[in-house]
Amino acid sequence: MPKSYTANTPTCRYSFGIVLWELASRRIPWADLPGDYLAFNTKLNEMLKKGIRPVIPGEVTVHHTAFVAVMKRCWQGDAGDRPTFSEVSRDLAAILNSPSDGSP
Repeated sequence: MPKSYTANTPTCRYSFGIVLWELASRRIPWADLPGDYLAFNTKLNEMLKKGIRPVIPGEVTVHHTAFVAVMKRCWQGDAGDRPTFSEVSRDLAAILNSPSDGSP
């Protein structure tokens, strides 16, 4: 019988931060890395170990500060510092319900 899966691991929360980045930037993360599987994974692994994260476009940083803060919390280097999905959900709901996040 398959083991049940909980989507609340630190890795899942990091990955969700990448999804938020994709939504905000409308880009493919790490698109400039080598195309073949082994080279891509080797380079990405090296970058992540160094704490390198995707560059957040300036217009996103300026206009969506609360959203960027949630994204960055999901990317914390110390997995224990990443928010739970309950916290992420609460924070995103607060952003949606706020009159303005600095957005035009």
